[in-house]
Amino acid sequence: MASYVFTRMCVGADTLLYVLQRDIGNSKERTLDHYSIGVLARNIIESALMFHYLSEDGVSEVDWQLRRGVLNLHDATLKVRFWKSLGSEEHYEGWRTTMEEVRESLKGHPAFKAIDANRQKRLLSGQEMYVKGMRSTLKLVGFDKGYFDGMYAYLSSQVHISPSSFYWTDKRLSFSKPAGYQYYFASFAVSHARMFLLRSAIRLAESDDVVRQKIEPAMHESMHELATIPFGG
Repeated sequence: MASYVFTRMCVGADTLLYVLQRDIGNSKERTLDHYSIGVLARNIIESALMFHYLSEDGVSEVDWQLRRGVLNLHDATLKVRFWKSLGSEEHYEGWRTTMEEVRESLKGHPAFKAIDANRQKRLLSGQEMYVKGMRSTLKLVGFDKGYFDGMYAYLSSQVHISPSSFYWTDKRLSFSKPAGYQYYFASFAVSHARMFLLRSAIRLAESDDVVRQKIEPAMHESMHELATIPFGG
């Protein structure tokens, strides 16, 4: 599953490159789409967290079963909501049965029983993907939680169309020539997406000798350097 997530991350990065390759001279109606750049960057960051979660070393088979069960419950819960909204009784009932079966299986899992009661309730809701929460994976990526919270909230403003994403648009958006804020936000988003993507690529390369041998020493060194360079404004 980790390889699937890494592939998704690369597809997102390729789309991000496409969005950045714009030519203002062609039309005054085109501008730098910093909104979508923020959305894509956050998606890459979330993919990196999931990739590290799924490829973590030293996880026992019992704990892997729990992680898989939590992911399966989230998937089934989403399918139940989806088919119910479309009015498909057959698919809805089928996935509802699956959801209940997975939920009951989780309740009987030994590792699940050792979890705090409040956390158990959250996991059984089917709304959670990580046993200990998404931020528990930051240590695997080597990213500070305090800094992450601010950065993640800032990028999330574009995903959720929060006030921060559209306040002062008259000063922050320009079509004939992108405004300074557009360049600032785009560079902020891309630099953090780069850090998370490269840390994932390093993780993949250093866990697979075949992949590692395909990367030249100079490139490997550069990957490490670019994965730690913070945003400079």
